[in-house]
Amino acid sequence: MKRSLSFWNTGYTASKTNKPVEEANRSENKKQEAFHNQDSVLRLLQSGKNVFLTGGAGTGKSYVLKQFVSRCSDKNILVTAPTGIAANNIEGSTLHRTFKLPLGIISDKIILNEEQDRDAYRRKLLEHTDILIIDEISMCRADIFSYLGDLVLEQEYSGHSIQVILCGDFFQLPPVIGSGEKETFQNLFPDNINGWCFLTEQWKQLNLITCSLDKVYRQDNLEFVKALNQIRKGESQGINYINTNYCSEGRASAVSLCGTNSLATELNLKNLEKIDSATYEYDMVKEGKVSDSDIRCEQHLSLKNGARVIILINDPSGKVYQNGSFGIVVDVAPDKIKVSLDESRIIVELPKHTWEIYGYELDESSGRIKKNIIGTYKQIPVRLGWAVTIHKSQGATYEAVNLKSTRFWEYGQLYVALSRCRTIDKLYLSGAISKLNLKVSSEVISFFS
Repeated sequence: MKRSLSFWNTGYTASKTNKPVEEANRSENKKQEAFHNQDSVLRLLQSGKNVFLTGGAGTGKSYVLKQFVSRCSDKNILVTAPTGIAANNIEGSTLHRTFKLPLGIISDKIILNEEQDRDAYRRKLLEHTDILIIDEISMCRADIFSYLGDLVLEQEYSGHSIQVILCGDFFQLPPVIGSGEKETFQNLFPDNINGWCFLTEQWKQLNLITCSLDKVYRQDNLEFVKALNQIRKGESQGINYINTNYCSEGRASAVSLCGTNSLATELNLKNLEKIDSATYEYDMVKEGKVSDSDIRCEQHLSLKNGARVIILINDPSGKVYQNGSFGIVVDVAPDKIKVSLDESRIIVELPKHTWEIYGYELDESSGRIKKNIIGTYKQIPVRLGWAVTIHKSQGATYEAVNLKSTRFWEYGQLYVALSRCRTIDKLYLSGAISKLNLKVSSEVISFFS
């Protein structure tokens, strides 16, 4: 069946197929089901239905995905995410790498005139796919989602159903549209200039069941949880609670969350320079296919005895430290360091760690999709821990936070920053938060309501 893309308007499957759409199943997502615990969500995922799994920060969305994937060893499953770091978190691959997508904005012209061979590859890959998972779906831009949605729906109308599972929180950080891409994107999506994938026709046609995890595991204080949920949804009452209860004195052991890379780098280097000891340099080693967006550590790392660091991996034993634990460097060597952990004061040895980059390959003879290691990079698994950007903190949990930013310009940025901290009494602000900093997309509010 020859395909003529038209997803900028009505969607390929809505306009090009002669097979009738069952109205009861295509009700534009008006039916939504809420599940309040992880076991219920897992049962729904295992039923084979298309699902949009959402919930606030710290509700265990990625944990549920990993549990589901572990139960699907007999399936051909693609585990993907829009960014390299997000893909690494779920031991998957990026959307661009999995589907060999072109860089920049995807349009009919690019696919039909420049991507025909790769388009055929994508369709062949999906012919053998049982389950497609996209994590951090809020960061998946509308043009990418429309195109992939068309490919999935085309399979459905050809008789091959692919279970689609989308996971993420649209109240957090939005898709990225480069400054040089905005005009082109607005011409393609005049009614969706922020690039939300839930505003596409393909989102409706996938007939997703929306389920929301509402139990927060990161914070125990119910009043703090309530305030964060209000801020997540754009309700100013939450800011009143934060302004009344935040810590007014900064903590030396707390991580400073910054709005920009330049400020985070400046704070880290200033603190490192204050330490009167020798500097040790560590360069990352890459092998195979590794792009900058895959890398979650420093390509060039400077350390000293006494430097404050964030550990970037989980303890193999699962008992002593985890990704996001803080400590102080107490010994350095060419291929390893020792760190005294903040919470336990236990000294742990951290040798150079190897991160693996995954890709998918179709074995046409067996019909199996294999996940292969296509690249690796090796580095001491820490980052200077005095400061980190809000973007890099998404998904992390911190015991104490100094919020350095006084200006929040992106949707969800304030919520992401505040929700990193476990307790309100360890959340330091230099001053009260203005309600003007509460930026939540009206489109997202409308979608969830």
